[in-house]
Parts: sequence; structure tokens; C-alpha cells
Amino acid sequence: MKGVDVHGAKGAINWSRVREAGFEFAFLKATEGRTFDDERFAFNRAAATAAGLVVGGYHFARPDNNSAASEAAHFLRVCQVKPGELLPVLDWEHSPPTAAWALEFLRTVEAAIGTPPIVYSFPDFLRQTGSHDALSRYSLWYASYGPNDGNEHPASPPSPLKAAIHQFTSRGRVPGISGDVDLNVLRLESISSLLYRKAEPWRGAFDLFAGDRRVSFGNIRDDEGRVSREAATWIEAVRASGGRGRLAPHLETRELPDVVLEDTDTSAELPPNLEGGGTAGSWAETRDDFREREDES
Repeated sequence: MKGVDVHGAKGAINWSRVREAGFEFAFLKATEGRTFDDERFAFNRAAATAAGLVVGGYHFARPDNNSAASEAAHFLRVCQVKPGELLPVLDWEHSPPTAAWALEFLRTVEAAIGTPPIVYSFPDFLRQTGSHDALSRYSLWYASYGPNDGNEHPASPPSPLKAAIHQFTSRGRVPGISGDVDLNVLRLESISSLLYRKAEPWRGAFDLFAGDRRVSFGNIRDDEGRVSREAATWIEAVRASGGRGRLAPHLETRELPDVVLEDTDTSAELPPNLEGGGTAGSWAETRDDFREREDES
């Protein structure tokens, strides 16, 4: 898939012409630092979406001036990602190249939306930062131009990072956009993991196990109406008869559905000597496993 990324300084854009030229997605600048809002973000978002492009917002980080938490809060307030849009992006290219700052920003956004956001950066900056293992859980939008002649040239980020999106030139030309523009390619196999899916509420009965600290649920419906009998996440060890939570992508596999616990109706504390109840399965299987171990204790 071909895409562009733009900011307000590009002026008026004819998004219908961009789409007719074969471009399918667009990243739009939403915010910078702690106070700057891109004045054309809302218009570009609505117009590009209406023209048939998949859109996403990005935040230009200023770690030299502000805390990661304050910038993340600003970005979340303005961007407010919608289901079906591309995941929000941290544009991480401004010195100092502090990995701890970037990770705090990414984790703050992830906690708010329930899924890992995207991080954008380029080769030299990534080499200075290190912390590639910690960053590898986030989808990477990788800027690497080669000769920067408007054509795509293969590029690989530092291991173990893998690029889901490649920004391959800053000198592209696109009908409907004045002057040079950044061009990108998004691998089709990456698209499902890059779209935001709103977490849906659920209700159900469940048991929790002390040893594995794993919770299993049955008959959970996700945001596309599918029913799952196997959904698990790590939680504190109590036994509960009911509760409330939401579905979200698993923090490591990013697969749906995973369960994020919000509150429970606790019916009993687990005995301190009770070990965890095996592997995750349907709620009925896990409940039976709990009863067997309860009888043995």
C-alpha cells in the first residue's frame, strides 16, 4: 500500500486527487511538544477519510522541553484515535535521543488506547538510542531514503526491530499536494496489526488461579461480533464469580481477544497453598480444573 505523511505547512490538499493517484493511507501531524496543535489536522483527517484513505495521527516529540507524560496527554487529547484508523504514532527524531523518554510516551498512549502505538524514527537516531529490545514490541515506521531520488530502496532497521512501514523519500510528487512530500509503503501483511480496534465491554463469570495468575473466560463477544471461548490475560490472584472488563489486543501477540480486567465481584480468596490451574481453556474447563484442585487441597 502506498501512502503519504503531511503536516499543516503543506497547505490545502486535494485528497480526492491523492486517492485517485493510487495512495491508500495518510499519516497526519496532530501535535508537537506540549502545546502545539496542527491547525489542519481535523480538516485533513475528515477530508482524507471522505476520499477513501485510511488515516492516522502523529505527534512530533520534543524531549528537550517537556516530559513524556505531558506530551502524551496532549497528543491523546487532540488525536482521539477512532476505530478503523491507523494507530497513533510517536515521531521520535528530535534530540536528545532518550529511549526512556520514548518508552514512557509509548506506554502512556498504550495504556490509554489498549494497544501498542507506532514509533517513527530513522537509522542514525535509532543507533544512538539503543534499547532496541524494549522498542521491538512497537510497530516501527522506518525512515530510510538511500539516494532520496523519489524511488523506494530496500532498507532494514537495527535488529531486532522490523519495519512495518517504510518512509522511502522526502522528495515525492503527488497530485493534489504542492511541492515535495514524504512517501511511504505499508506492507499488506502488516495492516491488520496497525489498525485501531476499540476495546468492547463484556460481562461474564470466571475463576482466577493463584499460581499462573491466569484468567479464562467463555462466550466473549469481540467488536466484530465473533464469540471466543478462549481469552486470557495475567491478573491478581482472587476467585471471582462475576465481573466487568474490556477486550483489547494482547500486549505481546497483539491478537484479539485478550481481556483487560476492570473490576470483579470477589466471592472468595484462594487458599494460600493452592497452585495455579493448568493452561487456559474455556471457562468451563478452567472452572472444572479449579474444582479438582480445590478438592485436593
